[in-house]
Amino acid sequence: MTRTKIHRILYLGSLLIIAISLPLSMFMMTVGIMVMLGNMILEWNWAQKWERIKQNRLTLFLISFPLLFWIGFINTDLWSQAVNSYLMKLPMLIIPLGIATEAPLKRSEIKAIFYVYLGSVLFTTLYSIYFMFTHPIQDIREISVFISHIRFSLNIVLGIVIITFLIWNKEWRDRKLTPVLIATGVWFFLYLFISQTLTGIIILFILIFFLMFYMFLFFKKRVEYKIISILFFVLLVGLISYVSIITIDYFHTDEKEIPIQRNTKAGNPYWHNPDTWVENGHMIEYYLCLDELKQEWPKRSKVPIEEVQHGLIRYLNSKGLHKDAEGIQQLTDEDIKNVENGYANVDYTHGIGLKRSLYPTYFSISLYQKFGKIHQSSLLERIELWKTTITILKHDWLFGVGVGDHKMELDKQLKLQNSEITKKEKGCHNQYLTIWLSGGIFLLFLFLIMMLAPLFFKIEYRLLYLLFFILISVSMLTEDTINTHAGVTFFSFFNALILLGVGRLTKEKETEKQNN
Repeated sequence: MTRTKIHRILYLGSLLIIAISLPLSMFMMTVGIMVMLGNMILEWNWAQKWERIKQNRLTLFLISFPLLFWIGFINTDLWSQAVNSYLMKLPMLIIPLGIATEAPLKRSEIKAIFYVYLGSVLFTTLYSIYFMFTHPIQDIREISVFISHIRFSLNIVLGIVIITFLIWNKEWRDRKLTPVLIATGVWFFLYLFISQTLTGIIILFILIFFLMFYMFLFFKKRVEYKIISILFFVLLVGLISYVSIITIDYFHTDEKEIPIQRNTKAGNPYWHNPDTWVENGHMIEYYLCLDELKQEWPKRSKVPIEEVQHGLIRYLNSKGLHKDAEGIQQLTDEDIKNVENGYANVDYTHGIGLKRSLYPTYFSISLYQKFGKIHQSSLLERIELWKTTITILKHDWLFGVGVGDHKMELDKQLKLQNSEITKKEKGCHNQYLTIWLSGGIFLLFLFLIMMLAPLFFKIEYRLLYLLFFILISVSMLTEDTINTHAGVTFFSFFNALILLGVGRLTKEKETEKQNN
């Protein structure tokens, strides 16, 4: 076996290791990146590598941000964290260089990487379901065992995109595997709703809307594409209508005035609190008789009423029952178990559905409107973090507060504002704001150049890249995607593979045509 062949095997092996590990193991992600880096150094063909970079100037744009990231060190005080942050960005340098400076990937090699990746994502979703049924789950996010549920949802959405790409393009399609790919894609779609990851669900529907718009705009002569676009548009309108209906059902109520009924069937007085709020279309503290709840609950459960009182009231309310002895009597044994397990709304017990995903957020919004309490709402916490970040940027917009210092400075500002989320080091939860806060406007400018530059280069299979670009760009609006190992490796790997792998394969094909 020649030295060149050995290095090629190591290179392909590193790509496969990263593809397999993206949804499974952060440690193996690092192993794959280190194998790629070590192989690149040991090849020692620097002149040839430089020529390949010059032939593909896009590579220089892709590595510009990680190369110049040190600019954000200007105001840094916490140097250890700054260095860790820089090391976190190294996949953005190593992976593009690794792919750009190697001989172009063959179509069969890229397909193998895609299939291995899809298999890994499929295995992880199936294991998550197994974990859900074999372990006590308090929060559905716990079923994402290996990486963050947000990062995993991005992998699932990209899996759907890749499946669509492999089926859509004839030169990539494998007829024997097409039914398997379709079934896998449907399962990924269902899993997004089972896992109730709103970020992934929203991104997926944004991508569907964009794809349908793209097909309608650029495939006017293909009648079947036009029909599919119209059908998906109808589906989207239906989804929006459904969300609107369940939202109205949640917040709208006819119980605006204090009810005429003053007493329970047993003759005990109800308490009607006019300052209460609406949940599932009912006023939470209307038709409430605490005395009857305390008397009746021990007849149905051994759990002390003090431990479940608030949840019991909300659970009864969510079912449209009065909060009295009769209400408890109408609860099923399953309802009692739900209350004992901490469920405060019957719709929280549904494994799949938009109500299960949206209603906790609606409740948090109601609490915020009523009492100004964030109440562990990820959406409201993000809004608070964004507003606080912008407050800091009013004074430090030019140079930022320093890479590694941004969480500390953010916590200081939150403390000054007497925020509920102080001393949690959550970060900005917006990649663009995080980079701006860390290194100032110039570092943000570099980052945007890296992100937007590929859009100005000629790219075959452009639609695949556009879908990935939208996926990653939207995710960065609510997450510090490249500030986590799983996120930065996911971005670096597929950004480089699609642009420098699939892209060079197409150019190679065009060259062969010209030679013939």
